[in-house]
Amino acid sequence: MKFKGQMLSPTQKLRVVTNNYRVNGGGGFTMYKDAPVIYRSSEEVRELIIDWVERHKNIPYRSG
Repeated sequence: MKFKGQMLSPTQKLRVVTNNYRVNGGGGFTMYKDAPVIYRSSEEVRELIIDWVERHKNIPYRSG
């Protein structure tokens, strides 16, 4: 897995946005169950994404 063009090391720390289902281990994502919560919001992730796309109009992507 890469982040900003660089391979991630096994000890690399990242901030991850997720919903309650995943953070509570849903779908087999048990690795998030004991992760520290940095910020909690009542806004839904999909609404945050919609707002971002409406503001920026283009979604950046990288192929390959």
